[in-house]
Amino acid sequence: MPSRIRNKIRNQKLKFPKTIIDSAFVLGLIIAPAIIFASEKVGGMDRLAGAFGSQANIQNIQTVSQEPEIQGPETIIYVAPIQDIAEQTPVDPTPLPNIVVENQEPHSPIIPKKEIVTEAPTKPTDPFSSITLRAASAIVFDVEHDKVIFEKNADTSRPLASITKVVTALVAAEEAKRAEEAGIPVQLAIRAEDLAQDGDSGLLQGELWNVDKLSDLTLVVSSNDGAEALTQVAGDRGTFIQHMNELVSRLKLSSMSFFNPSGLDESTSRAGGYGSARDVATLFTHVVRSKDPILDATRYKTFSVASDTAAHDVKNTNAAIGSIPGLIASKTGYSDLAGGNLAVAFDAGIGRIVVAVVLGSTYSGRFDDMRALVDAVLRTRGESVESGI
Repeated sequence: MPSRIRNKIRNQKLKFPKTIIDSAFVLGLIIAPAIIFASEKVGGMDRLAGAFGSQANIQNIQTVSQEPEIQGPETIIYVAPIQDIAEQTPVDPTPLPNIVVENQEPHSPIIPKKEIVTEAPTKPTDPFSSITLRAASAIVFDVEHDKVIFEKNADTSRPLASITKVVTALVAAEEAKRAEEAGIPVQLAIRAEDLAQDGDSGLLQGELWNVDKLSDLTLVVSSNDGAEALTQVAGDRGTFIQHMNELVSRLKLSSMSFFNPSGLDESTSRAGGYGSARDVATLFTHVVRSKDPILDATRYKTFSVASDTAAHDVKNTNAAIGSIPGLIASKTGYSDLAGGNLAVAFDAGIGRIVVAVVLGSTYSGRFDDMRALVDAVLRTRGESVESGI
């Protein structure tokens, strides 16, 4: 070493220690914030202290590059030897939000997994379960599958009112056929006593009718006059009513009994005819299965029919006729004792014929009840609650 330099060192030997202390203090100010920030990122001072255990670990302490390379949301850093730190330009000790420690996984909020709940299959809801009927009795019978799919007090015998006329028409057809087979022509004249019945269906005294046409008019417009006139085919009224009761006995409709051909109340305590909803459904099923055309005219809203002397345009008494798709047959009934009655047969789809009956409803309620039953039928898939009618 040249003597000039040795003399300078010798003259400044007291200042040398202070320079070292000052340098260390400045260096501490530079790296201390970075060490504290890194310790928070790593997970605490314990991990950082462990890193100072050897020179190799010290060299693994990371610092921020002056020109970091950005890849996504994180800052890429590099490792600098500890001895080079003092020679670098001092950096702002303020922690940067993107500084991370090498090999540490990026922080992300914990998002709970959506729990997948598999519900057990449920049994289809019965469309009839939500129905509220005004009718005292009702039944729905699937003719194709011979199944009852709904019933309410179906075996209680109740006044039938004009549903009685279905039996009247069947007996009249039988009597007419018997007379024709015997070679006796049958033509019925409207009498004054026929026109004395309650209601006016437009029949005229002296009109001449054949049996099937008068039956059509009687059923469509529910003519009490026509029902009385039809009794002539049996010779007298009493014999005709007797034949009505014999017919339902043959069909095993044990709840049915009749006192007149129209179903009008006989008095304030006795109806003109009685029967259960189940037996009315059985009667309609008999007509449908035998393909008897006796109820064919009742599927129309209006109907035109003529006697030998006059033409008649009549309107169906079934106000729900437009609400029943595939209607095959229908018959209304109403009286003080009976309340509102209605029986129908309809095709619920692909030849699935269904008979529905409501008894003991109100005048207008019978139509609402029937619409509700028909709607429920159309929403079923043929399920039933009982086999047989």
